[in-house]
Amino acid sequence: MLTVPEDVVDMGVDSNGNFVCSGGMRSLPVWTTQPDALCRQGEMMQQQQLQQQEAKNPFNQSGQQQPPQQQQQQQPPKQQEKSDGVAGWIKDMFGSN
Repeated sequence: MLTVPEDVVDMGVDSNGNFVCSGGMRSLPVWTTQPDALCRQGEMMQQQQLQQQEAKNPFNQSGQQQPPQQQQQQQPPKQQEKSDGVAGWIKDMFGSN
């Protein structure tokens, strides 16, 4: 006859696989002496994932403003070559007459 080891606790797991203190999509047996620490760690992971998703959402209006992007330095204007309406790379490819 098999005996269940000590310190096996049924813990809730959310859809991302994080342990949760209450609820969860499913319950799994976990061998641990500190189930509260695992579920608190899982809830912290869940909050971090939500914050990352909100930060990536371009339509998020939560007040967190992205730092302004650095403007690219303007390049000095290129010297214009004799223009006859044909791009330079086409002339290079087919030869210019």
